[in-house]
Amino acid sequence: MDKKVGGVKQIISPNCLLLTGPLGAQGLPITKFLTLQGIQTPEFSLNDKEQPKQESYGFKAREFLRKQLLGAQIEFTVEHKIKDQNDKVIGRVFKNGKDIGVQMLREGLAQVRQGSKFPESYQEEQEQAKYSDKGIWSSDQNYLKLNKIDARDIPQKQFNNCLIEDVAGLFIFYAYVPQLEALVKCSYGEIFVPQVSAELQAKAKWVLQDLILQQEVTLTFLGYDDKFQSQRCDIFKGKVDIKRELVSLGFYKLSPNAFSLVDQKRYNDLREAQSQAEMKLLGIWKDQIKQKQQDNPADKQTFIAKVLEVHSGDSLTVVNQQREQIRVFLASVKSPKFGKEVAPFGFEAREYARKLAIGQNVKVEIEYEKNIQTKDEEKKQELHMRFANILIQTEGKELNLAQQLISQGLATIQPPKGDDGYSKYLDEYRQSQEFADKNKKGQFGKQAQIPKLIDLSVDFKIQRSRDYFDSLKDIQKLTGVVELVLNGSRIKLRFNELNCSSLFLISGIKCAPHDANLPEYQKFSNIALQYTKEQILQRDVEIELESIDRKGLFHGNIYLAKRQNFALTLLELGLAVTFNPTQNVTKYQSLYKDAEQRAKIQNEGLWTIKNLDLAIIRGQDEEQTAVVKKLNSEIKKLQLIELESLNILYFQDPQSNLLNQIEKLINQFAPQEANKLVPPLKKGLLCLAKFSDGKWYRAKVVKESGKNSYEVFFVDFGNVDVAPLNNIRKIPDNLSQQPFQAIKCNLAYIQGPPIDHDIATDASNLIKDNVFDKEVICQLEYQEDSLGVIIHLAKDFNPLKTLNALLLQEGYAQLRDDIELPAKYLEWQKIEEKARKEVKGIWGYDQ
Repeated sequence: MDKKVGGVKQIISPNCLLLTGPLGAQGLPITKFLTLQGIQTPEFSLNDKEQPKQESYGFKAREFLRKQLLGAQIEFTVEHKIKDQNDKVIGRVFKNGKDIGVQMLREGLAQVRQGSKFPESYQEEQEQAKYSDKGIWSSDQNYLKLNKIDARDIPQKQFNNCLIEDVAGLFIFYAYVPQLEALVKCSYGEIFVPQVSAELQAKAKWVLQDLILQQEVTLTFLGYDDKFQSQRCDIFKGKVDIKRELVSLGFYKLSPNAFSLVDQKRYNDLREAQSQAEMKLLGIWKDQIKQKQQDNPADKQTFIAKVLEVHSGDSLTVVNQQREQIRVFLASVKSPKFGKEVAPFGFEAREYARKLAIGQNVKVEIEYEKNIQTKDEEKKQELHMRFANILIQTEGKELNLAQQLISQGLATIQPPKGDDGYSKYLDEYRQSQEFADKNKKGQFGKQAQIPKLIDLSVDFKIQRSRDYFDSLKDIQKLTGVVELVLNGSRIKLRFNELNCSSLFLISGIKCAPHDANLPEYQKFSNIALQYTKEQILQRDVEIELESIDRKGLFHGNIYLAKRQNFALTLLELGLAVTFNPTQNVTKYQSLYKDAEQRAKIQNEGLWTIKNLDLAIIRGQDEEQTAVVKKLNSEIKKLQLIELESLNILYFQDPQSNLLNQIEKLINQFAPQEANKLVPPLKKGLLCLAKFSDGKWYRAKVVKESGKNSYEVFFVDFGNVDVAPLNNIRKIPDNLSQQPFQAIKCNLAYIQGPPIDHDIATDASNLIKDNVFDKEVICQLEYQEDSLGVIIHLAKDFNPLKTLNALLLQEGYAQLRDDIELPAKYLEWQKIEEKARKEVKGIWGYDQ
């Protein structure tokens, strides 16, 4: 009888196997059930989970076959075909030339089936097993112990050496857990298979069975799953994370509630695997997507574009005339790797291509497109790629990028395979490669050392960044390459002189924030980002360092060809505004102000936004310059509405009618679903927030405060509250244009202790008793980050009858030494000195 070859996919029972053969019509192997000829085995079946069938030594017989044959390539003979059942046969199985039937009889795990055909050796092996009291011929009973167990009662812990007994569809499976001596119904928890084609379902189940069916795994139970009445679990086969593998292959995806089922690290790991599968159009992603070839710009076989970014020697992104970005690979050539892994000459190839092509106009000739299989045999994946000739348009000539790389030994020819297309310049490439080989260029010469780049933003250490900054600042002409553009004014620079890289902020300017809650600003944020990419990404630049901040970010200026100051360009186009935090004031401040003014007059860029709020762009993430501006001691009646601390008070102008107008406009506001803001909300965002009294008020976001909640500052009343996201809304234009009604003030020339000081409560009570919620006479002395006021407690304007003097007298405040005290208030010095001598208030504490 001729022997056939097949693979063993599953052990159906102790005497029946599921075999696999050649690929069928749907791309899956053809299967056939084979019953072992001439032997009879004890029964073992878990198909009926409530009433499993097993005879003594049935499980042991099944396990013998599983350990010997599962996943193996075997030979088999077909002794008999079952009528009308093409997928079922009776025959003998051989592994490494040995008859499995003989081995089972020898171990006492089977007996000769009387009335059937079998070799003489079968009877001999059976008699020997009987004589030796092996297996079923012994007096022992051997059963798999199966306890009844409620999945709800299983502890959340790890169990080793579990055996997957049944893969029931794509959502649940059954595992035998030795420590529990029970069959447990399990589910996949945070991943699932969406609705897909029957063909993909079949393929997914096939792969799932190959991964875990009848195999030993480690299960970690995570909790009860009400939907499937099962235990959610993680599955590991050795070091292989089965759930991550299923997501990576594109057969499963994260469930909508996955974030609530796993921790952040696990979620991010699965999300990354899913993103890769989605990008590569694997499994469900390929099944669900609809190709729209007529809209694909790459269908145009030849087009003019500009090189936006060079990823490696043979891969780049171009922007066509329709402003569409297209990733292309050089046809018929391959350069050394440059990316997460860098091969010898990978950096040199990328640099050579960058210097030749970045920012250049090129002719792109698409030669062919194909799907590429990854090299990993266990994780076959498919990538759709476009291969093209890139012809650089320079000085009336066309320079073939691939040919230039080959001639320098920085790329080699990739001959076409099978139905692959190829570059029409293949003959020229061969000549260039012969030249490189003969002259020992690049890869054909000596082995290169892979350059080591120190990235100061990775494993951040402030002292290391400062040391590098000091060394770089001493270099007379500092040069580098813009490796990354994060926004219009924030980039990553590689410094040529010390072979290091750092995040870099262009001094003196700031671009609009990328915030979905501010669509007009986000529009110009995107424009600035794209413009900066097109103008400076991967360009050689000259660098002028000015400072380093406490976060280790370098600040300074960058110049393109002919000393073109890039910050000045952004300001002139209205894509940035001036920004001068205290510690990073640029020497070009005056020049930048002039450029900003010109853009404003000419209505460029950001200046087209109606009622442009510069505070939104400049933000409050850096300390602003606190300049004290003297006022003319104007007298104004104000009403104290909020006491934030002894040094920050908020007043309202009782004479103003604006607050009433604002309240009327808010009453007309309807907090519709459409007015909701998109998290995360940025610090300083002007909005409407609902206060604890159930009414809406104008507010600014201060910071995030717990999940989906934010601390907000009510700009018309000076108080702070925490509001859930659902109680915060986008502010209408007619409300955002009105000035804030809470006037931030400080008591002029004095300062009190911090709010947590022992005497702070007594000092606050003194202020409240004298002026809170009252209309008081305020004398406006100076303006810094708040308004410096003197609060008069008598109508004769006597400097000694002021709240400021009263606080000094009680020892609740002291004179400031950073602001000069006017002559008419010099009596306050005596009051302070007296309080000091009497050890009043703060003077009774260590200063």
